[in-house]
Amino acid sequence: MEIRRLRHKLSAHGTDYLNEDAKNLEAYVPLRFDLSDKNVTAVRHSRPMHHERVNLIEAIEAHTRLMIDIMDEVVEKSTKTLFKGNSKKQERFAEALTDLRIEKEGGLVFKGQPGTPKIVVTFVGSKGH
Repeated sequence: MEIRRLRHKLSAHGTDYLNEDAKNLEAYVPLRFDLSDKNVTAVRHSRPMHHERVNLIEAIEAHTRLMIDIMDEVVEKSTKTLFKGNSKKQERFAEALTDLRIEKEGGLVFKGQPGTPKIVVTFVGSKGH
């Protein structure tokens, strides 16, 4: 994840960032924090010099979506284990997860009183992210 790599590069005490791909230590320092356009630029001081610009909004969004996906899988697997033999609870949690997945993708779920129908609205086309 881009935001995680940036954090490691900028917090690696100047020269201690281990580039896993190149298998060597590199030195990164923040060059510019431009919060007006939500970007951070870091520069690699080890050879060859390199400027790296990260859009914080996009990087945080990607990281957040990954964390949501991981939590979704953890909850799904946990409910199957915790409620083994209790199909009603498994169904209730599965339905709640289905509703959350619809909302995660930009849809809307309107619920009334228990036992009444719910309204699900999904949108077709570009999500814009």
